[in-house]
Amino acid sequence: MKLAWRQRLAHWAAMSPDLSVRNAQIGLVQANSSISVLGAWVCGVIMTAAMWPYVSHTFSLAWIAALTLLCIYSQAISIGWRWHTPRTWRQWLGLERVHTRRTNRVMHVMACMSLLWGLWCWQGLTAASIQKASTPMLIVALSASGMSAGGMAYAAAYFPAAAMYLLVVLLPVIWAAAIAQSDMAQSLWQGALTLLCALLFFARTISLRLRTGIELQFKNELLVQQLAEESRQAHLAREQAEEANRAKTRFLAAASHDLRQPAQALNLFVQLLANSQPTEQQQTLIEHIRKACHANSEMLNALLDYSRIEAGVLVAQPSAVPVAALLHQLEEEFGAQADQRQLVYRTRDSDLRIHADATMAMLILRNFVSNALRYTATGGILVCARQRGQEVRIQVCDTGLGIPLEQQQAVFKEFHQLGNPERDKQKGLGLGLAIAKGLAQSMGATIQLRSRVGHGSVFTLCLPLSREAISEDDYVLRSGGWMAAQLARPPAFAQGMAPESQSSQASSEQLLQGLRILVVDDEAALRISMQALLQSWGCEVRTAEGWQEALALCEGLDLHAELAFKNKGFVPDLLITDYRLREGVSGAEVIIALRKALGQALPVIIITGDTDPSRIREASLQAATLLHKPVGVLALRDAILALCHSTAE
Repeated sequence: MKLAWRQRLAHWAAMSPDLSVRNAQIGLVQANSSISVLGAWVCGVIMTAAMWPYVSHTFSLAWIAALTLLCIYSQAISIGWRWHTPRTWRQWLGLERVHTRRTNRVMHVMACMSLLWGLWCWQGLTAASIQKASTPMLIVALSASGMSAGGMAYAAAYFPAAAMYLLVVLLPVIWAAAIAQSDMAQSLWQGALTLLCALLFFARTISLRLRTGIELQFKNELLVQQLAEESRQAHLAREQAEEANRAKTRFLAAASHDLRQPAQALNLFVQLLANSQPTEQQQTLIEHIRKACHANSEMLNALLDYSRIEAGVLVAQPSAVPVAALLHQLEEEFGAQADQRQLVYRTRDSDLRIHADATMAMLILRNFVSNALRYTATGGILVCARQRGQEVRIQVCDTGLGIPLEQQQAVFKEFHQLGNPERDKQKGLGLGLAIAKGLAQSMGATIQLRSRVGHGSVFTLCLPLSREAISEDDYVLRSGGWMAAQLARPPAFAQGMAPESQSSQASSEQLLQGLRILVVDDEAALRISMQALLQSWGCEVRTAEGWQEALALCEGLDLHAELAFKNKGFVPDLLITDYRLREGVSGAEVIIALRKALGQALPVIIITGDTDPSRIREASLQAATLLHKPVGVLALRDAILALCHSTAE
């Protein structure tokens, strides 16, 4: 089986460098052999005819027969050479790498050719000397000089071959002419000797130049092979890194899901406990539990945000945003915290406007300010905005610990924290700046960092300038209060932890009275806590462990009759389901089946702890409200009220 040229290249590279170069040089000789040998045969026929009257006819016929056989053998070698040598882009240079056996055959042809012509010249000069005729001597001189020059051009690529050819052809001429007793013979051997020296010099020069070029060609090809191998290794390493990153994302999603399940149940039970009229001592314990839940939920939501960015489900929706709206919201949110830590919090008013996603920009700036508060013990924090060309730079400056130069790139990597070797959960997971970087990339923005150890840090968010004229008040009115609600809204877990006024609670519970809700979850603790919470709000609740229990009565049911779940007459107004159920069933499948059975668009809330990117994308395709565990009690209630209100309209 023929080897591919890359495999042959590896074979040639395994040879010694000298042997490989020798084979390449002889390859160049062989590339010229067909025309050269044919020309030698034609010249041989002409010279034989010219010397026919002076040389033995038997010798002439035998010599021309031998030359003919040698030509046929040489042509056969050339045909086999072309047939068995791989066709490559190097062929135009004649750099065909061949095996040593074939190159030896070429050398054999060269040796035989030089012997035949040396013998012919010797025989011709001997006949001329015996007959004392000048004509055969001139014919021999012409033949020797012509064949020597042609042979040098033919074999100059490989100096040993050229030297052998020239010596074997011209030395008999020099010897025979030197011993002849004539003035013409003396001139002939002197001229032949001069010609031999000149041709050897030219052949050596050409051979050295070609050898240098061939060696460079070898080095270039080996370098290309090495670069190709390095490229392959780099591609393989990149694929392995991408697979490791995907595995990390899957692990985060799975770990987040498993941790969110008990956290969700704990949230609900804490709220039920708070609603049970506890004593003052019990209320203190409940507040401590809330704080612990708060810290746990912060970490879980950081994992969720990171998974969302990795999944690519966060799509920026840029618009004209007054920078003042962001700065004022930050001051309202963090000013009191700075006062409690006896730090100076300053904001410089700005009339600049940016073209950005307000929510994403606010999340990034919140992270900058919260980090500044966390790592600043004395001094203060300055939040300001500056215009640089067509760009607005919102800066958060602090007088904190500062970040070493060698760590300023690493702080934007996930799970990288400074000053937290003990991994204190109160200091977070080290995902904040990684999330900020991902959000900035989603908006097409950039983040810059300047810091000096012991002097503080400056984090800068660079956003495009907007020329649209809009004031802070106009923006809030245009968004219908949405921005203020989004920016001021505490995280979902915090909504479940915060106390609520009795009047607000009573008003909400009145709206939920008699609402029929079906809860589907494979965790018993979550079903029990969810049922107890919803019933405390006056809802009529049924629970199901999985899809079999929830859908058993749907199959074969008369759609015009009432749908029953355990109790006849129970038709749910709302479905609350987990997304990942047992036996590989997803909440989306349950939603589709129930809506088909009811024949109407059943309002749905999906509560899931699954942060896997693919799961997030699948859930976002459903016409349902998506909440991530641990979801706060107030967030759950608000979602239920919003769905019921939109359905009623």
